[in-house]
Amino acid sequence: MTAYGTAPPPARRRGTGMALLAGLGAAVAGAFVWGLIAYLTKHQFSLVAVLVGVAVGYAVGRFRPGDVTAAVASGVLALLGCALGTFLALVFAALGAGIGLGEVLGHLNVIVSVYPGSVGALGVVFWLLAAFLGFRTALSGPRRRSARPIPPDQPASGSYGTAGPQLSFGPPGSGRYGFPRTPSQPDPADGPGLAPPQNSPPDRPER
Repeated sequence: MTAYGTAPPPARRRGTGMALLAGLGAAVAGAFVWGLIAYLTKHQFSLVAVLVGVAVGYAVGRFRPGDVTAAVASGVLALLGCALGTFLALVFAALGAGIGLGEVLGHLNVIVSVYPGSVGALGVVFWLLAAFLGFRTALSGPRRRSARPIPPDQPASGSYGTAGPQLSFGPPGSGRYGFPRTPSQPDPADGPGLAPPQNSPPDRPER
């Protein structure tokens, strides 16, 4: 049935599901990269949110380019990736400060309490930017470079079957490859079927 309001075909549902799974994987991977950067540098950089948004949008756009619903879901996944990245950044920063993993997991309420202050107003701006980039990148889809066609009226250089200049060796008037040409031998440059005029014998005087 093709009536409006019916469920999409199974192929489209599978494509949307794969797009959402790919976007979720990109969001989780970006969050771990965010936390790893915070662990190595002992600082949390909200600029990583831009990378998370682009990665999620690219992953979704590979499967569902131009789909508005998938693009909106990509923006939501980008926000979730940023939220998870900020949380993991706090956890990894605590691990980098020498606090054990068991103690961190046992006092997650402390991390939750300092979570809003760690985001800040600038972090919210980067989160919104990540959501926009995730939506925009998924909507446009990955760009593919197309080969530039050759105009039909412009022959390709170096193609077979094209006429080129004929090479000749030797002084002017000599035959091909420099050998002397007899008067009865036609010149290939004159074209086929053209022969030089034969020298007629001199007229005998009348008596």
